[in-house]
Amino acid sequence: MPTGPDAVTPIGIAISAQQNPIHYITVHVNEQVIRLFELKQLTIGDALIQANIEINKKYGRPGIAYMIRLNGKHVTLPGELGEQPKILLNDKPATVDTTISNGSKIIIEKGKDGKEPSLTINELLDDIPVITVYFQDQPYELKTTLLVNDEEVSKYYYIQDKDDLIVRQQHTIFEFLSEVSSVHLPNMEAFKIFVNGHPTIIDVGQSTCTVNDKQVSLDYKLRQYDRLDIKYGKKPSIQDILQQLDQSFWHKICVTFQHEPITLKQQQIIIKKDDFEVAEDYILKHHDHITIESRKLTPFIFQDFSFCRCRFSPSKRKLYIIKKWTSNRI
Repeated sequence: MPTGPDAVTPIGIAISAQQNPIHYITVHVNEQVIRLFELKQLTIGDALIQANIEINKKYGRPGIAYMIRLNGKHVTLPGELGEQPKILLNDKPATVDTTISNGSKIIIEKGKDGKEPSLTINELLDDIPVITVYFQDQPYELKTTLLVNDEEVSKYYYIQDKDDLIVRQQHTIFEFLSEVSSVHLPNMEAFKIFVNGHPTIIDVGQSTCTVNDKQVSLDYKLRQYDRLDIKYGKKPSIQDILQQLDQSFWHKICVTFQHEPITLKQQQIIIKKDDFEVAEDYILKHHDHITIESRKLTPFIFQDFSFCRCRFSPSKRKLYIIKKWTSNRI
C-alpha cells in the first residue's frame, strides 16, 4: 500500500462508492457495446463521445464547385451542401440531444455528400431580363443571344464546369434591323455624284438614323426603352441636284392673257450623262458623272390662232403682238 497522500485519494473514492454506489448503463452504438457511468441524464451525444465518433465527420461533403467564365469574368458556382448525419434511436429518428437509457440501440449513418451544381442559364441569371426598344413607334423585344464555348444555346442549357458563357443583350442598330425581316437596311453611305468633274453630295439620297432624336450610326448599341427612327433616303433625280445647286431646268415667265395667268417656259440648261442628254426626272445612281451646260434662250412665241400671235423679248421682258386676227381679219 502506498503511504501518505498517494493512499488518501483511492481510499476516499472507495469509501464514497460504498456509501453512494455509482451505476452505469450499457448501450449499443453501431453495434458497438458502450458502457457509461450514469452520473447525469445521458444523451446520444454522450454515447457518441464515449464511442470516439466525431459527429462533424458524419456530415456529407459539399459538392465540387464549378468554375466558369461569365462575359469574361470568373464566377464560382458552389456545389450542393452535404446532408446531415442520420441518427436512429431504437429505429426511430433522433438527435444528439435525445436521452438514452440502459439497452438503447443507437445507429448513426453518414450524411450523403452534396452534388455538383445543377442549374440552367435561366436559373443562374434569375430569369433573363428583356430589353424593349421602340422602332418607328412600335415596341420590339431585343433577342438575347446565349453562347457557351462559342456555340449558341438556349436558356435551359445546364451549365458545366469550365464553361465560357457569353450573354449578349445589347444589339447594334445594324444587328437589330437585320433581325426585323420586314425592314430593309438603310444605306448610310453619302450619295455622291460628279457634276462637271466635281464631287457633289446629294443630301436627299442619304438615310439617317436617330435614337431619342439624336443622329447616330448603325454601330450604336441599343438600350432599354430607346426610341429608334430611320428616315430613308430617296432615289435622287436630276431635279434634286439642280435644287441643291440652286439651278432651274426651265426658264419661266408668267403673263396674263384675257385676264387669265399663263406660264411660259423653255429649257435653259442641257444635262448629259455619258454624252447622252437626260431629262430633269432622270434617276441618278451612286458615282454618276453628269455635265450641266447653259443653253441659249430664244424669244417666247405665244400662239392662239383664234386671237393672235405674240413674241416675248427676254431682254426687255415685254410681250409684243405680231399679228392680230379679228372677225373681220384686219
